[in-house]
Amino acid sequence: MQEGLYRLEEQKVSILIVDDDGDHRELYIHYLKKSTSPTFAIEEAASADEAATLLQRYTPDCMLLDYRLPAMDGLRFLDNYREENWFKKTAIIILTAHGNETIAVEAMKKGAMDYLVKGRLDGDSLIRTIRFAVRQKKNDLERDRLFTDLQQARENVKRLKGLLPICARCKKIRDDDGYWQQLEKYIEEHSDAEISHSLCPGCLDQLYPDYAKKIKSK
Repeated sequence: MQEGLYRLEEQKVSILIVDDDGDHRELYIHYLKKSTSPTFAIEEAASADEAATLLQRYTPDCMLLDYRLPAMDGLRFLDNYREENWFKKTAIIILTAHGNETIAVEAMKKGAMDYLVKGRLDGDSLIRTIRFAVRQKKNDLERDRLFTDLQQARENVKRLKGLLPICARCKKIRDDDGYWQQLEKYIEEHSDAEISHSLCPGCLDQLYPDYAKKIKSK
């Protein structure tokens, strides 16, 4: 497996296990505690409501989500919470019973990163799947951030390349909101340039003629 932008090996991964079966939760916790790369900070919930309460106070890196939860199955959980801030940042792995791969694929369409079949799950496959899902989610978030920064940079370049309404007398520039700003302020807000002030030779002659003569004589 190739390394992405995000390196997981030295990280402590926060994980929420959502499963109504206490024995299953204990088994997953046992596997996770045996891992040394990465290590895990583990929370657990026995229902969708309990998970939702936990998610109001923290955002885990990963969630193991059982499909067959009481009152609300995994697909409905994904639908109900897909607009939450934590949803965008958490790598969700669906846990299904044998033969439910079709449901797992549907869950991935709704935002889950991967799935595991309970009857085939062991410690190695669990850790491997979590590592991949968390790394992929972090890389996706970084890619989206870079894309947003690029779009903003392109907008700034387009704004600077276009025609700028500028006052012929005071040289203020009208911004996109209709406000008139000093030229220096506009440039600083729409580029990475830093303004330093000085006087050109013509203005120096006009404002400080004696000082200008001294400079020219040197």
